[in-house]
Amino acid sequence: MVGEETAGGAEVNSSGFFTIVTLPHSKIDLGIPRLGFHVANLNPAMPKDRGIIPEHLVSPTAEDIESGKDPIFEKALELVVRPNH
Repeated sequence: MVGEETAGGAEVNSSGFFTIVTLPHSKIDLGIPRLGFHVANLNPAMPKDRGIIPEHLVSPTAEDIESGKDPIFEKALELVVRPNH
């Protein structure tokens, strides 16, 4: 995997059913998870309170985003073209 650590944790996933509440003053919609899915056969070596940690860590900077540069895609392409680097 290339990029940044995913959100969430390996042990529990709260995706699926949500209740959507609109905050009264800001009018922002807030999704509140209604279910939690617990992973039954979690690899003991995997940290329970972390997301998936990429083998190739690449974090775009604000300048990358502003200029339209995609360093994650560039690293992935580099690994496809030159897989031993």
